[in-house]
Amino acid sequence: MANTLYDRTIAFAGICQAVALVQRVAKDGYCDSDAFETSIKAITNMNPSSTLDVFGIESDLKVGLECLVNGIDSTPTGSEITRYIISLMALERKLNSRNDAMAQLGDRLQMVDRQLEHYELLDEQMISNLASVYLDVISLLVLESK
Repeated sequence: MANTLYDRTIAFAGICQAVALVQRVAKDGYCDSDAFETSIKAITNMNPSSTLDVFGIESDLKVGLECLVNGIDSTPTGSEITRYIISLMALERKLNSRNDAMAQLGDRLQMVDRQLEHYELLDEQMISNLASVYLDVISLLVLESK
Protein backbone atom coordinates (compact mmCIF):
# COMPACT_ATOMS: atom_id res chain seq x y z
CA MET A 1 0.00 0.00 0.00
CA ALA A 2 1.07 3.55 -0.60
CA ASN A 3 2.87 5.34 2.18
CA THR A 4 1.50 8.82 1.62
CA LEU A 5 0.55 11.24 4.35
CA TYR A 6 -3.09 10.55 3.47
CA ASP A 7 -2.62 6.79 3.94
CA ARG A 8 -0.82 7.26 7.24
CA THR A 9 -3.55 9.62 8.44
CA ILE A 10 -6.27 7.12 7.52
CA ALA A 11 -4.38 4.29 9.25
CA PHE A 12 -3.80 6.38 12.37
CA ALA A 13 -7.45 7.44 12.41
CA GLY A 14 -8.34 3.74 12.38
CA ILE A 15 -6.12 3.18 15.42
CA CYS A 16 -7.60 6.22 17.17
CA GLN A 17 -11.10 5.00 16.42
CA ALA A 18 -10.42 1.55 17.85
CA VAL A 19 -8.89 3.03 20.99
CA ALA A 20 -11.71 5.56 21.43
CA LEU A 21 -14.26 2.74 21.13
CA VAL A 22 -12.44 0.63 23.71
CA GLN A 23 -12.32 3.58 26.07
CA ARG A 24 -16.03 4.32 25.57
CA VAL A 25 -17.02 0.70 26.23
CA ALA A 26 -14.78 0.55 29.31
CA LYS A 27 -16.27 3.73 30.76
CA ASP A 28 -19.89 3.65 29.59
CA GLY A 29 -20.56 0.06 28.52
CA TYR A 30 -21.48 1.04 24.96
CA CYS A 31 -20.00 2.72 21.89
CA ASP A 32 -20.94 4.10 18.49
CA SER A 33 -22.35 1.08 16.66
CA ASP A 34 -21.38 2.30 13.17
CA ALA A 35 -17.79 2.95 14.24
CA PHE A 36 -17.71 -0.44 15.95
CA GLU A 37 -18.91 -2.17 12.78
CA THR A 38 -16.27 -0.35 10.73
CA SER A 39 -13.51 -1.47 13.10
CA ILE A 40 -14.71 -5.08 13.16
CA LYS A 41 -15.00 -5.17 9.36
CA ALA A 42 -11.42 -3.86 9.13
CA ILE A 43 -10.21 -6.92 11.06
CA THR A 44 -11.70 -9.29 8.51
CA ASN A 45 -10.65 -7.30 5.41
CA MET A 46 -7.72 -9.50 4.46
CA ASN A 47 -7.03 -8.14 0.96
CA PRO A 48 -7.74 -4.41 0.83
CA SER A 49 -6.91 -2.56 -2.37
CA SER A 50 -5.88 0.59 -0.50
CA THR A 51 -5.49 1.95 3.00
CA LEU A 52 -8.94 3.51 2.86
CA ASP A 53 -10.40 0.22 1.61
CA VAL A 54 -9.50 -1.31 4.97
CA PHE A 55 -12.19 0.86 6.56
CA GLY A 56 -14.61 1.60 3.72
CA ILE A 57 -15.04 5.33 3.23
CA GLU A 58 -13.68 8.30 5.14
CA SER A 59 -16.96 8.98 6.93
CA ASP A 60 -16.75 5.47 8.42
CA LEU A 61 -13.76 6.77 10.39
CA LYS A 62 -15.66 9.69 11.88
CA VAL A 63 -14.85 8.80 15.49
CA GLY A 64 -11.14 8.33 14.75
CA LEU A 65 -10.85 11.43 12.58
CA GLU A 66 -12.63 13.53 15.21
CA CYS A 67 -10.16 12.23 17.77
CA LEU A 68 -7.33 13.47 15.53
CA VAL A 69 -8.94 16.80 14.65
CA ASN A 70 -9.83 17.62 18.25
CA GLY A 71 -6.38 16.61 19.41
CA ILE A 72 -5.81 13.36 21.20
CA ASP A 73 -4.73 15.07 24.43
CA SER A 74 -7.26 17.91 24.27
CA THR A 75 -9.90 16.14 26.35
CA PRO A 76 -9.75 15.08 30.00
CA THR A 77 -9.41 11.46 28.86
CA GLY A 78 -6.86 12.31 26.16
CA SER A 79 -3.82 11.14 28.11
CA GLU A 80 -5.57 7.81 28.63
CA ILE A 81 -6.18 7.52 24.87
CA THR A 82 -2.52 8.36 24.26
CA ARG A 83 -1.45 5.56 26.60
CA TYR A 84 -3.81 3.14 24.84
CA ILE A 85 -2.36 4.12 21.46
CA ILE A 86 1.22 3.69 22.64
CA SER A 87 0.39 0.30 24.15
CA LEU A 88 -1.39 -0.80 20.98
CA MET A 89 1.54 0.23 18.79
CA ALA A 90 4.00 -1.56 21.10
CA LEU A 91 1.83 -4.66 20.91
CA GLU A 92 1.86 -4.46 17.11
CA ARG A 93 5.67 -4.28 17.06
CA LYS A 94 5.91 -7.27 19.38
CA LEU A 95 3.41 -9.20 17.25
CA ASN A 96 5.26 -8.31 14.06
CA SER A 97 8.49 -9.70 15.52
CA ARG A 98 6.93 -13.08 16.34
CA ASN A 99 6.42 -15.28 13.28
CA ASP A 100 4.57 -17.92 15.31
CA ALA A 101 2.08 -15.38 16.66
CA MET A 102 1.63 -13.81 13.21
CA ALA A 103 1.01 -17.24 11.69
CA GLN A 104 -1.53 -18.10 14.37
CA LEU A 105 -3.25 -14.75 13.86
CA GLY A 106 -3.41 -15.31 10.10
CA ASP A 107 -4.78 -18.83 10.51
CA ARG A 108 -7.38 -17.73 13.03
CA LEU A 109 -8.52 -14.79 10.92
CA GLN A 110 -8.90 -17.08 7.92
CA MET A 111 -11.07 -19.32 10.09
CA VAL A 112 -13.17 -16.29 11.07
CA ASP A 113 -13.50 -15.44 7.38
CA ARG A 114 -14.83 -18.94 6.68
CA GLN A 115 -17.30 -18.62 9.56
CA LEU A 116 -18.74 -15.54 7.87
CA GLU A 117 -20.41 -17.96 5.46
CA HIS A 118 -22.59 -19.09 8.36
CA TYR A 119 -22.85 -16.09 10.68
CA GLU A 120 -23.27 -12.34 10.34
CA LEU A 121 -20.14 -10.41 11.29
CA LEU A 122 -21.78 -8.71 14.25
CA ASP A 123 -23.46 -11.88 15.50
CA GLU A 124 -22.67 -12.58 19.15
CA GLN A 125 -20.89 -15.82 18.17
CA MET A 126 -18.61 -13.97 15.73
CA ILE A 127 -17.72 -11.28 18.26
CA SER A 128 -16.93 -14.04 20.75
CA ASN A 129 -14.74 -15.78 18.14
CA LEU A 130 -12.84 -12.55 17.47
CA ALA A 131 -12.33 -12.02 21.19
CA SER A 132 -10.95 -15.55 21.42
CA VAL A 133 -8.49 -14.86 18.61
CA TYR A 134 -7.29 -11.75 20.40
CA LEU A 135 -6.88 -13.52 23.74
CA ASP A 136 -5.06 -16.51 22.27
CA VAL A 137 -2.61 -14.47 20.21
CA ILE A 138 -1.98 -11.92 22.95
CA SER A 139 -1.26 -14.73 25.43
CA LEU A 140 1.60 -15.85 23.17
CA LEU A 141 3.07 -12.35 23.32
CA VAL A 142 2.62 -12.02 27.07
CA LEU A 143 4.33 -15.36 27.70
CA GLU A 144 7.33 -14.08 25.74
CA SER A 145 7.64 -11.08 28.08
CA LYS A 146 7.92 -13.25 31.20
